[in-house]
Amino acid sequence: MASSIIQSMVKKNELDWMLWQVDKSQRQDPPAENLIRAIQHYSQKYGQVPNRCEAPPDWVSAVKPPGGMQVEGSKKVRKHHLMLTLDPELHASDGLGKMLGRIK
Repeated sequence: MASSIIQSMVKKNELDWMLWQVDKSQRQDPPAENLIRAIQHYSQKYGQVPNRCEAPPDWVSAVKPPGGMQVEGSKKVRKHHLMLTLDPELHASDGLGKMLGRIK
């Protein structure tokens, strides 16, 4: 994991969100790879697989999210950042958990 990745927990709409900054060296990678890295980190750190992501609107159109992940565009999320959470109102599929080993 790159050392310059920033993460923190943010309270928003009664959910705990992890803020993820895509490392400069990984910004040319496909958005799906960066999303999977963020999901892997979240699940390793918090012991749960997130099922909801907010990202910059232009980024959302460039990624097909893995099964079980809801990705929404938000003008409040800065470029090269993602917000991840485990939303209890959404149901994750097993496909998302199986994808976690794909990208390191």
